[in-house]
Amino acid sequence: TEEEFAIQANYFAIIGIVAIIAGGRYELAVVLPKSKSKAINLIGLATGITAIVSILSLSLLFFYPQIERLYETAELTKYLPYISLGILLTSLVAILTNWLIRQKKYKTISSLKIIQSLAINIITLGFGYLNFGTDGLIFGWIIGQTLALIFLYFSFRKDFDYKLISKKEMGEVAKDYKE
Repeated sequence: TEEEFAIQANYFAIIGIVAIIAGGRYELAVVLPKSKSKAINLIGLATGITAIVSILSLSLLFFYPQIERLYETAELTKYLPYISLGILLTSLVAILTNWLIRQKKYKTISSLKIIQSLAINIITLGFGYLNFGTDGLIFGWIIGQTLALIFLYFSFRKDFDYKLISKKEMGEVAKDYKE
C-alpha cells in the first residue's frame, strides 16, 4: 500500500542521512593515496567510525515517542532497531565498493550492483506475494544489502592485508584526509 511505501521511504531517509556521515567520509578517500598501507588504514578508520555511529544510532530507541509523533505513525517506530543495522550495511557496502574502485575491479562492481538489485527486488517481491507488507519491503532490503556485503567481502579479502592496519597510521590518515 501507499502507507507501506511511505514507511519504507522514511526508514531509508533516516538511514541515508546518517549513513552519509557514518564513515566520517573517509571511505571516499580510499581511492586517493598512492600507498596501499594508507588506503588500508583509511578503510580501518572508516569501518571503526561506522561501527561507532551504528551503535550510537541505537539511541534512537530512546526517542521512540518523539519519532512516533513526528511521523504521526507508530508503524515506523517498530523498525527503529533495524536503522542501526541499515546504517552499518549501507556504510560497509560503500567502504568496500571504494576499495574495489581503488583496485580497478569495475566488472566486480557491476556484478555486485546486478546481484544487489536482483536480490533486493526478488526478495521484496517474494515477501510482497506472501503479504509481508512493510516487513517485506524493509527486510527484503536488509537481506539484499547483506548479500551484497557478503559478495563484496569475498572480492575484498583477496587484495586486503589486515596486518597493515595500525592505530598510529589510522590517526595519521585521519589528519591527512580530514577534508
